[in-house]
Amino acid sequence: MDTIELTLTIPPVEHAPFLAELEEPATGFVQNDTELRAYVPAERWAAVDQKQLKARLAADGHPDALSIRPLESKNWNAVWEDTLSPVQAGPFLVCPTSVAPPPARDDATVLRIDPEMSFGTGHHATTRLALRLLAEALAPGDRVLDVGTGTGVLAIAACRIGADAARGVDTNPDAVHSSSLSNSSTGKPIILLDRALVLGTCRTSSYRAGRNDCSAPS
Repeated sequence: MDTIELTLTIPPVEHAPFLAELEEPATGFVQNDTELRAYVPAERWAAVDQKQLKARLAADGHPDALSIRPLESKNWNAVWEDTLSPVQAGPFLVCPTSVAPPPARDDATVLRIDPEMSFGTGHHATTRLALRLLAEALAPGDRVLDVGTGTGVLAIAACRIGADAARGVDTNPDAVHSSSLSNSSTGKPIILLDRALVLGTCRTSSYRAGRNDCSAPS
């Protein structure tokens, strides 16, 4: 037994707290319209609190939603990335670099991302809603602060539709790396900072609250 698969049969709107709870032990996730699957290496299994998971699911009205099975070892993050497809969000089409944009969506602003282990693929409603809001709120020449940048998709989107520059910050080093891979297509400066620089940057930079800033978590 190299890897354990946990399947939570719950709707996507309820995935977020369980993603957060399993982020440390899990090496990959697969999400769809009916379930969330997490993949935990056997050596990290002790960090999974099954009793707490079951209690939380029961409290949310899903007492029989958890199933567990052992699997042979795989690169589960690669498995997850293979399930990703282009996602429409307002005028944007969030598209993994491994997938060709659908010809029928030629009018969309395509945002190319390499998700790896980072949040911001467009498959979660919060990312899609933030992208739609960004398209409505951003004015040409704005400077953008993207707090919790994940894949960098919001900062990338801002620069694609007229922002002068964007600054993305995140506490997750995988997110910073993933965003660096994703931001080369904008032609605008996107500065990516890790947790150690967040406080100093936010206090000393020109990204102040006001009309010319648009900040949102991704």
